[in-house]
Amino acid sequence: MTYKGHIANGTVVLDEPVPLQDGTVVRVEVVAEAASTVLHPDIERFTGVLPADVAVREVYVDGMLKKHS
Repeated sequence: MTYKGHIANGTVVLDEPVPLQDGTVVRVEVVAEAASTVLHPDIERFTGVLPADVAVREVYVDGMLKKHS
């Protein structure tokens, strides 16, 4: 069985209740964080940092075209 959890104040905390009795021996394996938590490197350019008069879609499309040409 595999259960998902996290560390809180140095203690393993399972995300959902599990049907295990107190004293059950378990093994904990550290899993690398998913890459989806990493934001796109250009995110600051498209989150309000640009002046209001900039055509954001046009800048984005131009950037993508340059990046993938």
